[in-house]
Amino acid sequence: MALPRGAFSGRLLHRLVAILAGAALIHVVEFHLGLGYAGGLDGRLSAATYAIQHCPLRPALAAILGLAGLSLGAAVWTMRLQLQRLADLQGSAPKRPTLRFSRPSAETICRRAILLAAGQYTIFRLALQIMPMRYLMQMHGAQMVMAMSPPVPAAILALLLGLLAALFLTVFEDRLQAVAEAILRLRALHAQIASERRPRPCSMRPALAAQMGRARFSRPPPDISSATV
Repeated sequence: MALPRGAFSGRLLHRLVAILAGAALIHVVEFHLGLGYAGGLDGRLSAATYAIQHCPLRPALAAILGLAGLSLGAAVWTMRLQLQRLADLQGSAPKRPTLRFSRPSAETICRRAILLAAGQYTIFRLALQIMPMRYLMQMHGAQMVMAMSPPVPAAILALLLGLLAALFLTVFEDRLQAVAEAILRLRALHAQIASERRPRPCSMRPALAAQMGRARFSRPPPDISSATV
């Protein structure tokens, strides 16, 4: 069964958004939750607030997380429309096709998770090299701005987020493909039923046509020589 139009580009867009959103979440967890700050809860909150206010990537983070939210909403809306279309076609179909959901293998999920995690970690490290993070530190009664290093191993976070993204994308894309294939089968069934119900033009059989031709010219023509003037 052929995939719907734009399936490859849609999957590529899903993976790109997952990589960008994963890198943004790694950045938020590393620098904006106060995990690596000392000085108690007040010190963590003040340092985290300072990091949020002075984050050089704040516009990019907002744009990426907003794009991820829109993409997730669009994916859910697309699935809802496809399911509604399938329900409408099933209501008028004499036979309902079964949805075939394939079970992805662990190897496929692990391979996708590793690729997504590698992309997330690479973008996170590249952004950190271009725009390093700073945090506010109090030493000997004076406040100092110091360079910030990730308190949690970013590779572990990238692997966890990559695994979650791979699971979600694999299950969602498999369900969407199964629904699209069922819609195509129902459309083909409706087209076949419509072609069978269409009235066919009346055609005369060749044997009947030949018989009518012979009946038309079965009598001999009148004799002109015997006619009186």
